[in-house]
Amino acid sequence: MLASAQAAALSYTLLDGLQERQEQASSTFVQVRLEHLGATADVSNEVKQRGLRVSVDALEQAVGVFAIAEALVELGPQTFADLPDKLNDLGARLHARTPFDVLEVLSRQFAERAPPTPPPEIQEKLHAIPVREALKQVIPMVDAMVASCPIAELEADAIALGLETVGHRCRRSWEWLRALVRRHEVGFDARVRVAGAAFADGRLSIGEAAMMLGMSRMDVAAWLEELGFHRTPEKITLTDAQRAAALAKLRQEREARGGSPPGMDQEQVERDVVASMRIEGVDARPGRPLRS
Repeated sequence: MLASAQAAALSYTLLDGLQERQEQASSTFVQVRLEHLGATADVSNEVKQRGLRVSVDALEQAVGVFAIAEALVELGPQTFADLPDKLNDLGARLHARTPFDVLEVLSRQFAERAPPTPPPEIQEKLHAIPVREALKQVIPMVDAMVASCPIAELEADAIALGLETVGHRCRRSWEWLRALVRRHEVGFDARVRVAGAAFADGRLSIGEAAMMLGMSRMDVAAWLEELGFHRTPEKITLTDAQRAAALAKLRQEREARGGSPPGMDQEQVERDVVASMRIEGVDARPGRPLRS
């Protein structure tokens, strides 16, 4: 878990310290694209591995920092100075919204290379920056990173080097960042963010989300998933009480039918049979012998 001192330094990392790694990643992205276009000389496996490492570190750090910024907007602190007081709530929120343990990743990266500590007067100004304003400032950076990242080429290099796990880590981070950009586009319906967050937290059913957004259950489930709003296994798993209630309801319905199958509309059944047989090239009209 991030220590309070590290969390307090996150505003600097978000608004300034992250820029160095992103610039390094951008240079790597260009090199990878040129390599796959055949515009450069053959690149050694060692160079490719280094490029994958730079890419996955930059993508995962971006997910971590931007996920924290987005979660803080939802949790309510006005500035980054309030971040240490929100760490417990923040950890639970990030676990439900990100494809990996971003706090663990950031802690590891901070341990390997601690973010620079700005002078006290600069740090005070950075901590006073409104969280919402900071998120608005970084969205263009995320958009540029998603657009410039040669994700297919990175995956191809990872497969060729037997580093499929690294390629997968790049892909999941890239897709999360792309979803972040989409749900913060100008003109995006704020109701979707509200419904998506409530659905991911288990506070809104898929049926209620569909009603709220005026969409079918299937469409709204697919759309929320594409936007990065999904439930963790812990949210999906039924509690003992919920399981007992569902089984009791099934038992009550079965006993009410006296063991008979559920009631069916005989006319609807006949129409379905006729339609199915016609699709299969069979004449199923009443009074006619069945023939192909």
